[in-house]
Amino acid sequence: MDPRDMPIMKVCQETMASEITLPGFGFSDLDPEKRISFFAMAKLGEASRVFSYNYSTGVVPYRKLMGKGALIFVKSCYYEIFPDFFDIKHQFKPVKCISQLQNLGNTSYQHHTKLISTPMQAVLFSCVVTVVRVDKVTRRPVPIPDEFVQSVGQKLRTCHVPKMKTMSVPKECLKVDFIANWADCDGYKHVNQSSYLRFCQSAAEQLEWSKMLPGYNSSSVRTIQALHSGETTPGQKLTASVWKEGQTLCFDLFNESTENTVYQAAFGTQKASHL
Repeated sequence: MDPRDMPIMKVCQETMASEITLPGFGFSDLDPEKRISFFAMAKLGEASRVFSYNYSTGVVPYRKLMGKGALIFVKSCYYEIFPDFFDIKHQFKPVKCISQLQNLGNTSYQHHTKLISTPMQAVLFSCVVTVVRVDKVTRRPVPIPDEFVQSVGQKLRTCHVPKMKTMSVPKECLKVDFIANWADCDGYKHVNQSSYLRFCQSAAEQLEWSKMLPGYNSSSVRTIQALHSGETTPGQKLTASVWKEGQTLCFDLFNESTENTVYQAAFGTQKASHL
């Protein structure tokens, strides 16, 4: 794609911060109740990160962070969702993504994205994704190159993000099965974080439709926390376990092929103001 056709408004080459205008949410981004899905939310955040990385061609471009023999994996996510996110007035209208790196550590960093409706000038959601640099073969964390840390790391902001603990799946819970396919995967050919989130929302919706999870409504969700603990490839079966802990709806995605939990998420209904 010609760089002049990319929807970038402004990029800071030193810190890889960006302001990007995107077309906004379309019909395919709506759920059966005509609300914007969390999958679409996660994909927009992901798009802003990809565009930021592709445009970071300064002294130390993003490919220096990747390096040879390494991959970048999402380790955890934290979303704050504001009421305007569910307002149909901003659907099919341009949105602005304000995105930047922060909290650069030894093997990981965080990417903060805020989505603003251009016509309404309202914040729709804010998220922080924690990313870890891993060895391409062993999948074990490896240090971020010194060149990148010295050139970029000293200029990045820091912020506090609530940490999520691994949850224990109760014996009494609801279950929904899924089969991963190629459409759920990213460039690494494994299921990406936005697809995991879609599985969770789909499980909740299926259970609500079948009257097994009465009262669930995505528009009541204000925070989403998620932990990534494994990989899933096309054709593998995922079992979603769903249960409630107070006002929080909890999810555990278990890979039946590799016999391990690959993703956990908690949908909270309480208003938050961390980001």
